Amino acid sequence: MLDAAEYARLGAAFPFVHQTSADFAQALMHQVTLARIGGGSGVMSIGDRADAIPLLISGRVRVSMLGDSGREITLYRFTRGECCVLTADAILGRRPFPANAHVEEASEMALIPAAAFQDWLARYPAWRDFAFQAMSARLSSLLLTLEDVAFRRMDKRLAGLLLERGASTDQVSVTHQELANELGSSREVISRVLEDFQARCLVQLGRGAVSLLDRERLRQSTEVRLSYMQTQVPGRSYLQNGLAEGGAHGNRTVHGIAVGALGTRRCRRGADSRWARDGGGTGWLGDCSGWAAANHPGRDQRLHPGAAARSALQGIRPAEAVANCSATARCSR
Repeated sequence: MLDAAEYARLGAAFPFVHQTSADFAQALMHQVTLARIGGGSGVMSIGDRADAIPLLISGRVRVSMLGDSGREITLYRFTRGECCVLTADAILGRRPFPANAHVEEASEMALIPAAAFQDWLARYPAWRDFAFQAMSARLSSLLLTLEDVAFRRMDKRLAGLLLERGASTDQVSVTHQELANELGSSREVISRVLEDFQARCLVQLGRGAVSLLDRERLRQSTEVRLSYMQTQVPGRSYLQNGLAEGGAHGNRTVHGIAVGALGTRRCRRGADSRWARDGGGTGWLGDCSGWAAANHPGRDQRLHPGAAARSALQGIRPAEAVANCSATARCSR
């Protein structure tokens, strides 16, 4: 049961409370209870029974799923003025809760019993409108998450997440594992992409933090790289979908520069150095846009991803391509 002060806090977070009938106001006062939960606490786990739907008055709760492989992905967060729609789905479908809910910031929430939640849908239009609008909005956000996972490259998703987290600061306090959990990836993949960003002077990596050095290039880098990958030059080999025509080991050449979809580690170890005699070698990590390495005889350099390949497509000689790469890739450490 709510007292007057608690009812006022609920109304401040959820405006529909002030648009209800006297009957509904009484139902809210008598059937809703408040709970305060500290940050870092788990409130629901996969398989739990949904006995009440939470309406968040303050704080923030993260809802995620854990796969059989051990990878985790964030489905959504709900904050002040929002409810957990997966709890509503579990109540309406008489199913166990399908995810994990974790309190990220100390929260105060109003708990509406499952039976009252269903009864109010039929009796009170204000509650029905709020619940259906919340479920509709969350369905749209989940579809966007699904689109990201299925169709967007990992480097593009990671860049967007860093920009979102760094909206008000240039230093994002986050670990590689936390970024992996957000995006449904592994820490190793995230680390490789971040190292690529650092090599291109987009970010600076630190312990438990990522500093954003060039927001504009971070925002545009994937789109620029994609346009080059889709370029077709008559009479020359070209990149398509991040892979060399010649296959995963880059056994095709463009004007003496070998172009291949080589993995990050192989490329960094100079895996394409056997093409150095031809003037230069370039490795390309297809899905994550990894390191490119161009090789002078007897000397390896760390270069801007794909820059030598792009220069070759533009008709620049290999030696010039290597120089261009070197000039554009260096940044202060």
